[in-house]
Amino acid sequence: MGRPFGEAMTYKTQMEAAGFRNVTQRVFKWPQNRWPRDPKYKELGSWTLENISSGLDGISSALFTRVLGWSKPQLDVFLIDVRKDLKNPSIHAYWPIYVICGQKPRE
Repeated sequence: MGRPFGEAMTYKTQMEAAGFRNVTQRVFKWPQNRWPRDPKYKELGSWTLENISSGLDGISSALFTRVLGWSKPQLDVFLIDVRKDLKNPSIHAYWPIYVICGQKPRE
């Protein structure tokens, strides 16, 4: 659809080009579901799963219906399986979360 999806990877460079100083970037791995053993990451995975699952229709509707030509009922059936995979703890997936900080120039 002509829209970039992985823009977060370029934010540090963009901030530096815009004149920000002391730009730092940290990348965190957020689990997709409750697969981690660590209780902290297990809880984080629960929240990530809820956020993605509840927003899945909005994320995918335009691409699948307008670009790929799917009907809404076709998409709904497909998303049932997608949600099953998202919840599957044997799939150890994660989302890279980018946190970029910098100091605005004084001038």
